[in-house]
Amino acid sequence: MINALQIAALVIVGIAAIGLLRRRFRRPTAIAVVMSAMALALVLPQPASATEIRREESILVPATEVIHSDLIASGASVRIDGTVEGDLIAFTGMLIVTGHVTGDIIAFAGQMRLEGTVDGNVRVISHTVAIDGAVGKNVAYIGDTFDLTEKGQVGGSLITINGDADLDGRIHRDLLGMIGRTHLDGGIGGQMWLRGRNLSIGQTAEIGGPATFRGFRQPIIASGAKLASPLHIERQEESRRLVFSGVRLVLREIVGFGAALLLGVLLVTIFPGFFRTTLRETGRIGLPIGVGALALIVGAFLLVLGILLMFVGVGAGVAGALGFAPILYVAQIFVGAWLGNKILGEASSPTGAVIGRIALGLLILHIAAPIPVLGELMWLAVALWGTGAVLLGFYQMSRSEAVPLPA
Repeated sequence: MINALQIAALVIVGIAAIGLLRRRFRRPTAIAVVMSAMALALVLPQPASATEIRREESILVPATEVIHSDLIASGASVRIDGTVEGDLIAFTGMLIVTGHVTGDIIAFAGQMRLEGTVDGNVRVISHTVAIDGAVGKNVAYIGDTFDLTEKGQVGGSLITINGDADLDGRIHRDLLGMIGRTHLDGGIGGQMWLRGRNLSIGQTAEIGGPATFRGFRQPIIASGAKLASPLHIERQEESRRLVFSGVRLVLREIVGFGAALLLGVLLVTIFPGFFRTTLRETGRIGLPIGVGALALIVGAFLLVLGILLMFVGVGAGVAGALGFAPILYVAQIFVGAWLGNKILGEASSPTGAVIGRIALGLLILHIAAPIPVLGELMWLAVALWGTGAVLLGFYQMSRSEAVPLPA
């Protein structure tokens, strides 16, 4: 039961976050940061040996009651005035906690109000959340309205995706969020990174680390606010170039993957003998890499020579400059096919199985391509390895065709 809830919570939060990210987030690296942080925040501790499950219209844990295990509560309203010595997992329209939870709170609620104490983390998807008590560790929230009152305390970090936030309490570590409107009048012990429309920082606010805000409007900072360093502001207009470059990058990889896969399909169906021979040479790894390195060195010399020939008007210059381009492009297909075979196992027939392995390998290559440094090194290895394999494939095919037939 606990494992099923863990998976369900992660899937639901992931779907909701992706939906908001597609509309409100622009930079791919920032998406990765927030999604990684949310995934880490949703990792649940090991469940206790026993779990109490309550399903009622209205659930009340009175102040005199102590539950010595995890509690799973489902009903129209859930109120915890007593003590839960474990985790509280709630599915409800209204959740009120005035007592003590020694573990975590995981809640899917219409509204939530915390006036008591939580020793662990709070992870909640809700329309509104108000924290007037103390959270020992981190808070992760997806919803509409978040209110951290003056009495509210978050011992760790706050990670949130919501429309409106009033932060008058204390966050002892970091604030990471995508918030439509944020009013900060409390304290942040660590760094702050915010994305949204509006940000106002009151005169009693304190930020102990570097702070970044990205949005459409200039933030308002009161004169009495205490910031460890000047607020770094990234206006939305300034980041549009990054948006377009990211979109172009994704489209380029999608088109490149599709074109390479189509060419691979043609090679498998029209030249099956050449494809099998070259793929066999690709598996030798060391020899094709050496041949590919030698060929590219020779190709670089021919490229320079071809360019010089073009300047004097010789048509052979164009052929010399472009002679290696088809081989370099085809190289990724055979490396991708080899990679697919290593993952799924070799498949000589039917053709669809071979094409599936080519698609898997090419997909891995094109996903890794945008990674800085690693992508460049990968394509260099693919160029050397695949080019050598193609040349060895041509050589083996020429030898087999040159063998005389017996009389």
